[in-house]
Amino acid sequence: MDRDIVEIVLTNDDGIDATGLREVYEQLAEIGNVTVVAPSTDNSGVGRVLSMGRSSPLTFDDDSQSIDLSPPEYSWEVPFRQHELGYEVVGTPADCVVAAVSALDIDPDVVVSGCNPGPNVGMGVLGRSGTVSAAAEAAHLGVPGIAISSSRLEDDQGDFSVESDFTRQLVQYALETDLFETLDYLNALVPPSRPERVVVTEPSESSNVTAEVDTSTNQFTFTHTYFKGLQNGHENQESPGTDRHAVEQNEASLSPLTIRDGPVESDLLQTFADGYQPRSTQ
Repeated sequence: MDRDIVEIVLTNDDGIDATGLREVYEQLAEIGNVTVVAPSTDNSGVGRVLSMGRSSPLTFDDDSQSIDLSPPEYSWEVPFRQHELGYEVVGTPADCVVAAVSALDIDPDVVVSGCNPGPNVGMGVLGRSGTVSAAAEAAHLGVPGIAISSSRLEDDQGDFSVESDFTRQLVQYALETDLFETLDYLNALVPPSRPERVVVTEPSESSNVTAEVDTSTNQFTFTHTYFKGLQNGHENQESPGTDRHAVEQNEASLSPLTIRDGPVESDLLQTFADGYQPRSTQ
């Protein structure tokens, strides 16, 4: 680090009053200036969505969902208020990160998101989890992002002392080394009890969510299969090296991630592009 005082932005998707966020704040305050910029309410599962003038939840008969794209400016307003820890935002985790990095006089060295009660595991969750997406949003803005989730499965917030201590050590190590020279953001999963060991992992490729349809009520029922399976004592027999396997072994999982996956070569797609003939609209 080139400066003496570390600037840390802390956010989450569970809301600014979540126990996990408070305990992480207290630990991170030992190593730097921490500014919380977090949603006012629970925004779990919203991914990287921005408010963009939408009300929530979305409904079929609410025409306020339309977004004004008229020039010269494409903008929307998101209210906030001062909080003892920083800023309480009536918006999404992505809103909070964008505001922290571009609107507030912080210049963060790192954005930390969490601690989330429940493991954000698997490739499918990377774009779905508000916790992980906040770290990814930071990376897109050029700031290292670290998402912290607990592998606890109980509904209550509980005691996050193990997870918050792990977070402090991880953030301090990241800031004292060149860790983010080779990755953009990090998805960390920590058990609520002392982990058996810490492993570097890759996201599992298995899916987390399924749906069933009831045409008599015109409703879909969605099930988070991973949580349901673990709560029933069913392991997924994942191969070692994945985040899901680490969680099932009571290990702490660190998945180094990048946002810079570029385009791939595709001869078939090039053939389509070369042969495309538009039809007349007359």
